[in-house]
Amino acid sequence: MHANHIQAIKDLIKKAQTQEAIDLLEQSVNSSWSDERKNQVMHVQAQLSRLKKEELKGLYTREELAVKYNHLHEDILAFMAGKPLPSTTKAPPPTVRNTMKVWVLGLIGLVLIGLVFVLVPRFLTPATFAQQFIFYANEAKSERITSGEISFIYEGLTDSRTINEQGILLPALPQTLRGKEIMLQPNISGFATEPLSITIPKESSPIQVIISPKKYRTVVKGNLSLANGNPAVGYRVEFGGQEDYSDPQGDFSVTLTVPLGTEVLYRIFKEGTLVKEDYQTVQDLLIKIGLP
Repeated sequence: MHANHIQAIKDLIKKAQTQEAIDLLEQSVNSSWSDERKNQVMHVQAQLSRLKKEELKGLYTREELAVKYNHLHEDILAFMAGKPLPSTTKAPPPTVRNTMKVWVLGLIGLVLIGLVFVLVPRFLTPATFAQQFIFYANEAKSERITSGEISFIYEGLTDSRTINEQGILLPALPQTLRGKEIMLQPNISGFATEPLSITIPKESSPIQVIISPKKYRTVVKGNLSLANGNPAVGYRVEFGGQEDYSDPQGDFSVTLTVPLGTEVLYRIFKEGTLVKEDYQTVQDLLIKIGLP
């Protein structure tokens, strides 16, 4: 990861801006990363998605919520340090021993009844089922997504499929997934890549999935200098629709919602007077602008 990204993510965590930190982490993903590293990013995204749902349902007190966000921050910091995620290495809590005494005949009866309920459905129900997924680009479900790739992650497996006009059909999901959550990892040009948590219905019906357009968060840093080489101090900079003022070193910084490589318009003002206007390609380097 780029050193600027690492520091920016740490700064966002200190400000409790978890979503922004994970968005920036996701932008750092590249093809050279191992599958384990990519899965760790998906794991962190899934934790945040699940925590937001639970927060909306009011399942936790403020103190409990703070603890859970702290655990999520620990995972992000461990990832950047190249260490295992704490949430995936903690031992599960010990189970409580059942100390109740039961009559022997009653226990045998319960075991037999349990075997009937467990084994009979297995003989009557097919081992697998087919599940269709339909993908939309908006909440109104007025725009279908008919291209791209989705990776389905369940029971330790990853099954990658290509979207077509009918969506995606998984022909042989295990019956054990009925009513349970699986993870979907989108890989669609122009759309968000954070993993989605989807619950498989207990009854057969198509699953409609909404995938949002990709949101970018690009921090651009620049420096203004005069013709004599001195820093241009106190100049107003309009860069890609965002605004900042140059500091005593001539530095400025803006945050844009466009990807790297995008060409944007910038304007430089001194006491309300336009000094310079031009186009600049957004890049992950210090942008140096000379003024007349």
